[in-house]
Amino acid sequence: MKSRERARESTEGGNKRAHENRESERALGRRRLLQALGGAAGLTAVGLHESTVVEVARAQSDGSQQQKIAADDGDPDDSFGQSVSVSDDGATALIAAFEDDDPNGDRAGSAYVFTESDGSWSQQQKLTASDGDIDDGFGVSVSLSDDGTTALIGAADIDERNDDDETAPGSAYVFTKSGGNWSQQQKLTATDRDTADVFGRAVSLSDDGTTALIGASGNDSAYIFTESGGSWSQQQKLTASDGDGSGLFGNSVSLSDDGTTALIGAFESAFIFTKSGGRWDQQQKLTAANGTGNFGSVTTANDGTTVLIGVLSDENSNGDRAGSAFVFTKANGSWSQQQKLIATDGDSQDNFGRSVSLSADGTTAVIGADSDGNSNGDRAGSTYVFNRSDGSWSQQQKLTASDGGSNDFFGRSVSVSDDGTTALIGAAFASANGSSAGAGYVFTLPQSQPESEPQLEIGATVKQSGSPGRQAQVQYTLSSVSGQSSVTLELTSVPQQLTVNQSASTTSGTFESNGQRLVFSSPNEELTPTIVFNIAESADSSATFSINGELLDETSSVTDSVRVEVGNISIVDEFDEDGNGDISITELGQAGQAFASGELTITELGKIGAAFAS
Repeated sequence: MKSRERARESTEGGNKRAHENRESERALGRRRLLQALGGAAGLTAVGLHESTVVEVARAQSDGSQQQKIAADDGDPDDSFGQSVSVSDDGATALIAAFEDDDPNGDRAGSAYVFTESDGSWSQQQKLTASDGDIDDGFGVSVSLSDDGTTALIGAADIDERNDDDETAPGSAYVFTKSGGNWSQQQKLTATDRDTADVFGRAVSLSDDGTTALIGASGNDSAYIFTESGGSWSQQQKLTASDGDGSGLFGNSVSLSDDGTTALIGAFESAFIFTKSGGRWDQQQKLTAANGTGNFGSVTTANDGTTVLIGVLSDENSNGDRAGSAFVFTKANGSWSQQQKLIATDGDSQDNFGRSVSLSADGTTAVIGADSDGNSNGDRAGSTYVFNRSDGSWSQQQKLTASDGGSNDFFGRSVSVSDDGTTALIGAAFASANGSSAGAGYVFTLPQSQPESEPQLEIGATVKQSGSPGRQAQVQYTLSSVSGQSSVTLELTSVPQQLTVNQSASTTSGTFESNGQRLVFSSPNEELTPTIVFNIAESADSSATFSINGELLDETSSVTDSVRVEVGNISIVDEFDEDGNGDISITELGQAGQAFASGELTITELGKIGAAFAS
């Protein structure tokens, strides 16, 4: 028989398996941990101007519940749905039941892989630790790689326990899929592991499944592991620059898809770390400008430039511990708070922000409020969908389970697919296979309207027409490019008679040229690069060249046409300013100055000199 509230019978000589014989206080402590996991002390969920509280919803077509998911062998009190993760394509789901008994003993924990086919989800495989034992809590946290073939599973309460400690060092497990079957690849532990570390409390995988970020809030740290040749090794231990022993640094973690930006939640702040030259360094500490409560769980957008932080204990206009979530964005290397999000119908003790997840582009946010009371009952739980448009966030929809009930805690965990159209929501106490067995719910979200990206404007004007053998200068105006790491002008369909003069081309930013690609690094709000073309002497003197130019940046692509006018007079005639058909000594001197400034070639100067001599 299994129950969270059960008292364990004492046995004599329990040195070998003392954890099997803990008294009711241990069980009670576990229940309290479960019901407030990630928020036992008000810990919150984190995702990646003056803040604006969102209180007005926009009308949009509703998302729909696609399917309720439960374990094939589920039992009461499994807590299936305590942690969830969905692959980027929304076709693979990983759902943990960290209090499952089978097969490794009471509350050893397990995780389940589900796959989608033709709109229907089915269980593919159950994952358990090869060395699992009772009270391991395997599945307290989970993360899937982009393609859904690598899984990272935390087991925060594991192995060498100390009778006097409530928790143990902790571990994490890597599983990989091959030929349709999943197998354990490696067990990960910290090199400096110690009792009460809670290593594995939070985990996150990079997109390619080769970098792992593992939180150990018990010792205020997080660890980076990397894979090479099928083997994982610890790369670096991360700690807050101003951390102290009570910071709960590592309570939640999130990696950007490329594995170079790490977001780590702590008690009242979150920390950004970035990787450079193989080493990780703290970039910035994030704190809420107008929120109260504790930072905890975290999530980042695909490129690591948007993060979302839930503060479930925040007191705001919705009441005490109503909860909130904060969006931070990165621009020009610095992070700033963009907006504060709250539920339009929020209330006290909702725990809005318990869990958070962002789409790849950072424009769709899914936020759990697992203690929300609604038509399904007290603490049935709910989940909110927010979208960003033109830089502003608004609530789009509130999601609830179609068969929800009181104390389900729907929204305990959430995960959204890359495109923001599939949401996986865990209800750890839902009665799917008995009381508190837990369930997962898949929702199909409406395709959000793409955010209006800054329109990159190309304005091309010919500053100087060119005759055969001369140069033509084309000045571009690049607007609304602030905050972009680089802007590239790709010149296509360039006539053979034209070549880019790299040495003569200039811009207010850093200029590079590789063939016909012009890269402007770290652009300002507006650039006015001058691109100089060399015009071959074989060109028709009356020709007008049209070049297709694509301006490319991280978010947009704009196509325009560059016109290079060659002029309809010869070089000699161009310097015959009085139009009498002869070149004077003054006009020859002007041509000499043009030659000295690089506007004429020696061949062209020779033609003008011959005209003067005649």
